[in-house]
Amino acid sequence: MPKGANTGTKHHCPGQGGWVGEWSPGGCDVQTVETKMGKLSYCKKHSMPCCNGCKYWFHLKNQEGCQSCLSRWRAEVKQNQKAREAQKASEKQKVDAEFWNPGKDRKKPKKP
Repeated sequence: MPKGANTGTKHHCPGQGGWVGEWSPGGCDVQTVETKMGKLSYCKKHSMPCCNGCKYWFHLKNQEGCQSCLSRWRAEVKQNQKAREAQKASEKQKVDAEFWNPGKDRKKPKKP
């Protein structure tokens, strides 16, 4: 291919060569959006602006959210798991403390 040849590729849509959910390959319609960072291009046939309200983020139509949403959801799941583990650890520590440090009513009475 000669140098500087225009191949016509203006974006890298995964739907250009394969199915995206129920949307057939090819027939990409490129939309350009002006942002503070510059111009962003996405395929209107296979992609859409984030349906969760993330400004200037796009995702495929068969996905629930953009990469920003996915990373936020993963972080929330990880945080919830850590909270559950910390709660289990504190409950176990409480049970151990009750066993090793019994209250006055559980101690053996002294012999007279």
